[in-house]
Amino acid sequence: MPQFSLSSGEIEAVQTAILGMQKEDMADALKVKVAGARGAIQAGRRIVKDFNCQGCHILEDKGGQIREAMTANKIDLALAPPIIRGEGAKVQSDWLFAFLNAPRSGQIRPWLKARMPTFTFNSDQLNGLTSYFAALDKARYPFENRIEALDQRSRAAGAKTFEALKCAQCHPTSQDAFALALRGGKTPADLAPILAAAHSRLRYEWIADWIKRPEEWMPGTRMPTNFPKLDDGPGKPEKRISPLAPALDTPAFAGLKKDLVGIWGSEAEAKAYIGDPDRVTKALRDHVWSLGNDFLTAPQAPKKRAAAVVAAH
Repeated sequence: MPQFSLSSGEIEAVQTAILGMQKEDMADALKVKVAGARGAIQAGRRIVKDFNCQGCHILEDKGGQIREAMTANKIDLALAPPIIRGEGAKVQSDWLFAFLNAPRSGQIRPWLKARMPTFTFNSDQLNGLTSYFAALDKARYPFENRIEALDQRSRAAGAKTFEALKCAQCHPTSQDAFALALRGGKTPADLAPILAAAHSRLRYEWIADWIKRPEEWMPGTRMPTNFPKLDDGPGKPEKRISPLAPALDTPAFAGLKKDLVGIWGSEAEAKAYIGDPDRVTKALRDHVWSLGNDFLTAPQAPKKRAAAVVAAH
């Protein structure tokens, strides 16, 4: 046996390699069988590692090395592959299965230069990944009830609020609106995901939660926080406020006020709506859900109720 003059670290590495060469002979009864959500997460992490998903995406707060190359080449990071956080709570599992099977990222962010490749995942891997994302966020898996009916007044109020907040300046509501934005001078880096497919891609309840607190779902997001937290001091429950409430009486929002009074039936009801972050974000969700939805018709403000006539006795 020659003298290799190995360092202590090299000796340890050789020992580890040799010990790893022995045949796996542990009895099945002694092996830890990981199941449920923990098993789904472990299995998903193996697939993520095998296919180097974190080379492009920041996932579980790791990876995204492609961003270093983009920065070095002075490419706007708004054009980078998206950071994946909260994906299981965000998207519908059947949509994610279909997307991973045949990526069509142009439907959501057609301006991205780096496109998701087709990895030819098999069905076990596709199910493993969708289960992994759902398990990470403790989301229902695999299916949810389909939302095909919306509250008429909530949806109408959401449409007017969406317009007043100028959400479409960043979010095109269709492929045509995206093309129009580019012709109007917008650059791809100015834009956010197209909303036309939100009803088939996103989870219904998640949309409202995202609108309410985008900074918590995705720290550093360009999505504005329109409903900031009210700091009542340590130990107090979280409370968010709607800055739209005091703005409703200003000339800039006169049109919105008129529309909301028509929808809700009175100024008091309109102000109760616009001052409630939960109601506003759910109304915005209902409007977004309706975009591109064939089974829904255009929102209409409900007719005002006729005043009851009380006979005098």
